[in-house]
Amino acid sequence: FKACLFLGAGSVIHAMHARIHDDDRSQDMRNMGGLKAHMPITYATFAASTLCIIGFPLTSGFFSKDEILAQTLIAMPGGIKMTGAVTPWQWPSWAPWALWTIGILTATLTAFYMCRLVFLTFWGDFKGWTIGRPTSKPDHHEAHGHDEDEDEDHHHHEDLSQPGAAPHESPRAMTIPLIILATLAVFAGILNPTAIKV
Repeated sequence: FKACLFLGAGSVIHAMHARIHDDDRSQDMRNMGGLKAHMPITYATFAASTLCIIGFPLTSGFFSKDEILAQTLIAMPGGIKMTGAVTPWQWPSWAPWALWTIGILTATLTAFYMCRLVFLTFWGDFKGWTIGRPTSKPDHHEAHGHDEDEDEDHHHHEDLSQPGAAPHESPRAMTIPLIILATLAVFAGILNPTAIKV
C-alpha cells in the first residue's frame, strides 16, 4: 500500500503539472481538490491504500499494524541476557502498555494526516482553475476531447493566458500498476496463513 500511495501521489502531480505548468504549485495540496471527478482510478486506488495504511479491518494494513500492536501486549519484551552471577535485566511490567500507547498514538496521527490528504486532494472543488489561467473553466477541451499525447508534446509551449485543460487521469503505464498494487494492498493480508488463527 505504501508503493501504491507513492505512485498515486505521482499520478496526481502528473495531472496537476499538466494543468498548472508549475513544479512547486502543482505539488501543493491547497491548489487541488475535487480530483476524484477527473481522476477516478487514481482516487479509488489511493483511497483503498489509505484504508490499508490506517489499519482498516481485513485490509493488509490491519493484519500487519494491528498485529504488531497486539503483540506488544501479548508477548512480553525480552530482557537483555548477561552471563555470570548478575541477574538478567528485565523490562518493567508497564513497558508493554507504554509501547502499545505510543503505537496507538502514532497510528492515530497516521490516520489523521492520511485522511486529511485524501479530503484536500480529491474532495471539494478544484482550486487549480485560477492558477496561471483565467477563472473560466476549459469548456473547449471538454467539447472537443483531450489528446494526452498532444498535451505532453505542447503543454510547455501553451499560451497561459487561455484556459487550460482540466486535470486528467494518468496514462495506463501508471494506472495499471496502481490497480494491481491497490488490489494486493487490500486483499494480500488474508493470504497470510498466520493472519487468521482458529
